[in-house]
Amino acid sequence: MRSDYLTFVNNGTGMLKPGTDPADGIFSGLDWREFLLPGAVRVACGLKDEGPFVDNAIASHSAAFYQDFKDKVGRELEPFVGKLAGFEESWCLPRSLLRCAVPGGETTPVHYDQIFLRAGPPTSVTAWVPIGDVELEGGGLIYLDRSAEIGKKYEQDFSRVNAELPDADRISAFNRNMEKGGWLDRNAKKFGEHWSRGWLVGAYEAGDVVFHTPYAVHAGAMNQSPNGRIRVSTDLRFVDKTKPYDERWTYIAYSENDPNVASRQPKKSE
Repeated sequence: MRSDYLTFVNNGTGMLKPGTDPADGIFSGLDWREFLLPGAVRVACGLKDEGPFVDNAIASHSAAFYQDFKDKVGRELEPFVGKLAGFEESWCLPRSLLRCAVPGGETTPVHYDQIFLRAGPPTSVTAWVPIGDVELEGGGLIYLDRSAEIGKKYEQDFSRVNAELPDADRISAFNRNMEKGGWLDRNAKKFGEHWSRGWLVGAYEAGDVVFHTPYAVHAGAMNQSPNGRIRVSTDLRFVDKTKPYDERWTYIAYSENDPNVASRQPKKSE
């Protein structure tokens, strides 16, 4: 899967160092801005969702090698997540995110997942799946210690200020009351200091899975791999199919009908 994905997104982009094995994912050292993922981070950096890498990253979500991997892992995890969360019918949602992070590049800022799933109740479970080993400095997912109550408080505050908005805006992570991209802060260090919390950081191995609740505050660490290794991962989200859930997540990411793409959101009104 890792080799297939990196070969796919490298086509016409020069992301991989020439002469290296795609499975190793060694970055070529080109401008990291060329390899920002389509969507919120790219939009927040003032870049358009266009170019060969963006095209490849979008297309990878529908590629057979990824859909086969996602479906296999999702089916294997559904029973476990069902027991973990007490779901009657555990279901891996069709919309999932396939990500890479090149060394030195901007990455996913501080957030909690319910911001992006608020058309449903806060009952989903996210599985973060590294695709290949991720070194301690390699840009893995980091969690704010004891943060679930912090995420819940933010969402309660957002619910109050969003209460008078039209329904479509109220459930949007990108409405006028939210930070750009739907995040809490682009500076994880400052955010942790504000809440007097440390960040939990670790290395990951291929085959690891990390589960978190919709209020857990987390971020993607900057990739500072000493070996120039590109981090690849996927986010899978699980719900109880017999209960309400955010139906916007029933579309493959970046597909024609996907309503979640940041660049497709209406501009904020003053």
